[in-house]
Order: sequence, then structure tokens, then C-alpha cells
Amino acid sequence: MLLPVARKLARPPISGFHVGAAALGVSGRIYLSANVEFPGVPLHHSIHAEQFLITNASLHAEQGIRFIAVSDEVEENREICNNGLGLVDERLREAAFRAARASHAPYSGSPSGFSLADIGGRVYAGSYTESAAYNPILGPVQAAIVAYLVAGGGDDGGGVGEGIVAAALAEMEGALVS
Repeated sequence: MLLPVARKLARPPISGFHVGAAALGVSGRIYLSANVEFPGVPLHHSIHAEQFLITNASLHAEQGIRFIAVSDEVEENREICNNGLGLVDERLREAAFRAARASHAPYSGSPSGFSLADIGGRVYAGSYTESAAYNPILGPVQAAIVAYLVAGGGDDGGGVGEGIVAAALAEMEGALVS
């Protein structure tokens, strides 16, 4: 009964998925919450219904939670897709576009890819990846850095960015998030 009411609190201008949650505090008080998305920024900046719920209870000095219920409107379906982005001839840009085409952005419809080149001419790329719960969403820059580190980049004792000499970002023009 409470979850449909909680879902009405949702503000999902990007994904359109209304997720609600309800909890019973040890005080006997009931708390409602929903997911919140912010226009123009990636979904990993969103507030999960569960995060909203715990914060709401905390703001009301609740000492503990006995039960939590969360609606299950979203079902993740990961698939490889093209996203309609084209290729550019330059190696770095091509890697960024390839990563953007492979990105998984079913909720925002905002695929993107990022590539790095190190001082040795090696190229590393990462794709934007959304999950059903929006978090942990990994942006393409972070994914490219993971690829760089996994391949042994940055192991010369310097910082993560040591040795990176170029980068490229590929994303759709007019995307909901950038």
C-alpha cells in the first residue's frame, strides 16, 4: 500500500523510472522515499530511494530501521548496442567512439566513451555504464582510467595521470547527461 504512494515522490527526469521505498523505524514511525535524478548530469549523481530513505529517517532522529520495502519497477537488461555513433579516423577518437558505441545507457539514452593515450602511444578506452539502480554507475573517464591501470599504465610511481598525454571524449549531441 505504501510503495505506490512513495513512488509518487520520485523525480526521474532522465530515466523515467519511479522507484519508491518505505521503512518502519524502531520508533514506530513510517518513512517514505523515492529516487531523485538531476537533469544534465550522469545518473550516478542520483539519489537512490534507499539513500533517500535512510537520510529521511536520520533527519527525523530515528534510532533504527526495523523493515524496508523497495518497489521493483526497474529490471536491468544489459546488451551490446551500437547507439548510432559514427567513427572518426584518428586512433584516439576512434577508440572513444568505439567505447561510446559499446556503452550501456538504457535509462538516460546518453552513451559516451572516453579514451586516453600514454607517452608510449598506447590507447585505453572506457564506456559509460548505467545499472538498474543507477549506482554504481561508472563514467567513461573512470572506465578508461581502470583500463589504463589494468594494462599496467601509471606503475612508474607517479600519480594516476602520469604518462597520459592525450584524451578524447565521444558523446551524443544534445544528450540528457554529459
